[in-house]
Amino acid sequence: MSDRLKGIIMAAGSAGLWGLMGIFTRSLSEADYTSLEVAYLRCLLTGVGLLVFHGVRDPRVLRVERKGILISLLFGALTYTCGFLGYAFAVQRIPVAMAAVLSFMSPVWVCLIGLVVFRERVRGKQAVSIVFCILGAVMITNLLGGALRFDALGILGALLNGVGIAAQVSVPRYFAGRYRRDTMLTYGFLGASALMALFADHGKILRSFTAPGGLEVLGSVLALGIPCTLIANICFVKSSCYVKPTTTCILSALEVVVSTIVGVALFRETLTPVQMAGAVVIVAASLGTELLDRAPPARSGAARG
Repeated sequence: MSDRLKGIIMAAGSAGLWGLMGIFTRSLSEADYTSLEVAYLRCLLTGVGLLVFHGVRDPRVLRVERKGILISLLFGALTYTCGFLGYAFAVQRIPVAMAAVLSFMSPVWVCLIGLVVFRERVRGKQAVSIVFCILGAVMITNLLGGALRFDALGILGALLNGVGIAAQVSVPRYFAGRYRRDTMLTYGFLGASALMALFADHGKILRSFTAPGGLEVLGSVLALGIPCTLIANICFVKSSCYVKPTTTCILSALEVVVSTIVGVALFRETLTPVQMAGAVVIVAASLGTELLDRAPPARSGAARG
């Protein structure tokens, strides 16, 4: 398997796992969990999981000077908290469809970061993919199908979610010559969970595990924390070792398609012809350009943990 195909599979796989989150998030919402508490548990489980995994497999990942630990903690506290909570805040103030489309601006932010920080040129195919991914997201979320209410803070929250996603692949790349990606991921998730722990209701969380239906709640927490966050985010960040960070973010648009399939199959939601066309546009824009592109992938020089 070529490195390019490996990167595409990892990025698409992470998007697929993210698309399944709605199943478990809805279950936890019914158990009276807030968006912050859901985000906190996802980061905590992922951070602890990575800490144990690397502690057993390769303790060198965790051995870094204090400055590196501080940078990684701040990286996570800013990017993961920004990404997880920005969207949750946005959907409370603007339509969910609008928040989703604004969040899919992340490839644009990656392009801008690449242009300013890494002096990279945006290729024509990448620009076309970005445009069609945003167009497909507009179609599949039916953004044009209903009345919108505009709220500046809600729009800012959705945009911050996209910036957070872009930073998750761009920041480790910037520090690639000094810190390993696995190091930044591990301490990053711990930093985000430490920040959100200040505002989470731990008593309520513990009581939810012992109340009637507690096993189902625990199962939903573990599913969100391990496959949908731990595995998905590792694949998402590591995919940029094999393909361009912009490509990674473009492929993340497949999350919308998986989320839509879950809604139709499990929650009896319906799709209009325009929404189905939007799913096709996203798949074609995400996968078609990358699979047909014969150009060698750009190497970031990052250490592969």
